[in-house]
Amino acid sequence: MCNTNLDLALFYANKSLTKAHSLKNNTYIAISYNSLANIFQYKTELDSAIYYNKKALKIRKQAKRFIKNSCKTTITLELFMI
Repeated sequence: MCNTNLDLALFYANKSLTKAHSLKNNTYIAISYNSLANIFQYKTELDSAIYYNKKALKIRKQAKRFIKNSCKTTITLELFMI
């Protein structure tokens, strides 16, 4: 891939990340971090790629915990309603 295209991809990935933060949407934030990681991998800037992959993974793990806890709460509430 041409370096100019990667620079443009990096520009739009950062723009996407900014928008995701303004929306406070963790799913979009994680996707944006993954996009940045992929771009840096193509640019062979592997330290940056790893950095952004770790950031995305941390957000996805937090979201998974939140979903698990929400499901437990919902099940508990449903049991009390029976």
